[in-house]
Amino acid sequence: KLKDRFNETFVSHLCHSIYQAINEGERALTDLNRELESHRFGTDRERFYFSWRWVPEFKEYWRFFKEVSQLPNIGDGSSLFDMNLPKALLTVRDKLVSMLLDDDEHKAMRELQRIADYRNYRSYDIYKEPEGKQPIALSQYGTGSGGQLETPAYIIRAAAVTSAFRFHEGQTHLRMVLVDEAFSKMDETRSREVIHYLTDALGLQLVFIMPTSKSGPFMDVISHQTVFTKCPAVKTIGELKTRVLVDRKRCNQDKIAELWEQSRQNIRDQVTLDFMEGIH
Repeated sequence: KLKDRFNETFVSHLCHSIYQAINEGERALTDLNRELESHRFGTDRERFYFSWRWVPEFKEYWRFFKEVSQLPNIGDGSSLFDMNLPKALLTVRDKLVSMLLDDDEHKAMRELQRIADYRNYRSYDIYKEPEGKQPIALSQYGTGSGGQLETPAYIIRAAAVTSAFRFHEGQTHLRMVLVDEAFSKMDETRSREVIHYLTDALGLQLVFIMPTSKSGPFMDVISHQTVFTKCPAVKTIGELKTRVLVDRKRCNQDKIAELWEQSRQNIRDQVTLDFMEGIH
């Protein structure tokens, strides 16, 4: 009975759980790639996507877990130790069993935690693919400018948030993301594209913090603005010599968009007039 219980625990709580987690991890990245497919960023119309490949050591574990999970009679009278497996997978089985029964419990737990973490099974990279050009791996262009690196950084963080909150499972999720010093190294076009990706594609409620002087270009994409102003206090409050004023605004996005477009048109008209005067 002890052997049967060990067999059931090993198969149900280790093999099946890890195999399922590995597949779910890949599914999450596949879904993100599907969402990213239609989004282009920057003047080069760059597309980003995740790539992954097996880590050789962990691929053997995955093959074993897959084999166990697909056996029809395992756990129903058929023993883990009666399995007809290739020699390489029998070696993996014996190694895992040896770990579970190791006298050094702390060492065994550390190794099992490493094996149980689905993220360790693959190495990951993110690719940038400018329109009409060959894709470049982040690991190769990681020395680019701050603006070039900030776009994939937001995409990677969004992937982490999506995975952590399991957006693809169930109906109710926390979907608010707070970004401090937002878009400090990115140009306006790229920043707006990232905002649209986070809000429209991923459905996140984005709260970003930036100096008031930098917020102008984003007024037509925000629904609410809260301005914090620090000023000297007329009377000191204890040791405090300043006070903070808070001004909350609800933005009329349609009206702001209309004003922005009118302003852009005025600038275009002025540039055209200046050009015409320059050629006379």
